[in-house]
Amino acid sequence: MASDPTLIELDSRRRASLAKLAKHDRYLASEEPDGTIVLVPAVVITELESRFRANADLVGQVKDNMAHPERRVRHPRAQQANSANKAKASGRAANRSKAKRA
Repeated sequence: MASDPTLIELDSRRRASLAKLAKHDRYLASEEPDGTIVLVPAVVITELESRFRANADLVGQVKDNMAHPERRVRHPRAQQANSANKAKASGRAANRSKAKRA
C-alpha cells in the first residue's frame, strides 16, 4: 500500500529527515541504476544468532522443545546455585545481627 508522495529535501550536508515517513529505526539503503533510492527495514542480529538460525536442525530442536514444555528438565546446577545464594544471604544477615549487638 503506497502512501502519497512526500517531498524530502537534503540539508547542506546532504542529509534527509525521514521523520514523516519512517516507521522503523534501521534501514538498508540501495540505489537503483536510475537513481532511485530504496530503503528496506533492517534488523541487526549477533553473529551467534545468525549461526543459530543457519542451523536448521538446532532451530527445529528448539521449536520442538518450546512446543512441549512438559519435557523441560530443571538442571540441578540452577537449584544448587539458588540454595547456595540463599545460604549466603542468611549468613550475611546473621553476621549483620551479630555486628549490631557488638
